[in-house]
Amino acid sequence: MPGIKQTKIHDILSVVDNVFSEAELDIVDAYFSSYTDWGLGYDEMDYGASTATLCRSLKWDQWVGKHTIFADIDVMMRQRLGDFGIDVPLFSRCLINNFKFGDSPMFHKDAPGNPKSQTFMIYPNKVWDKNWGGFTAFADDDDEVVAVAAPRPGRIAIFAGNVSHTGVAPTKIHKGYGRFSIAYQDPDGFPSAEERRTVNPIDIAKTSNPASYDNPTRLF
Repeated sequence: MPGIKQTKIHDILSVVDNVFSEAELDIVDAYFSSYTDWGLGYDEMDYGASTATLCRSLKWDQWVGKHTIFADIDVMMRQRLGDFGIDVPLFSRCLINNFKFGDSPMFHKDAPGNPKSQTFMIYPNKVWDKNWGGFTAFADDDDEVVAVAAPRPGRIAIFAGNVSHTGVAPTKIHKGYGRFSIAYQDPDGFPSAEERRTVNPIDIAKTSNPASYDNPTRLF
């Protein structure tokens, strides 16, 4: 496995490659390909239901039971990027997406008004062809698209939460179950452990599927 590599695409975007092994991506890709608990998400409610895409939003203490794999990925990313010299915040939430051909994701900001917030977005598809689309586009304050991140397998895109961005749906020649992403978000700007937003136990049970507690998907 080649060493970790960080590339600055633009002042508002950098990407990190080679953080995860092929074997680890096999596990995560298989998890997404069989995941059935999707909800619907809207980047811009003003545009109505036609913009809805498959997603699931989880706060950090909901990464249990069925969603344990996202806690594992968080730990691995934190350790490996930390060793490489990249500070990783204590994320408050994790948003997973599954974009399909024909979807219409919209430009949005993960944490408007907070330049200290960070999003670390992972592309977990184990195979991706550039002709399949699925890019993430980033815009400046003048609504000009100034940077694009390609969904290279295992790549991590790092950007501030107040940066406008959108996913791009895969093309009709895409082969697979969708263009997946895992967006670890820190809307508060590097909070302490005590400051992380939490949820009620009933919410953990509802989103983490207690029936799967005895057989969760794990990376280690």
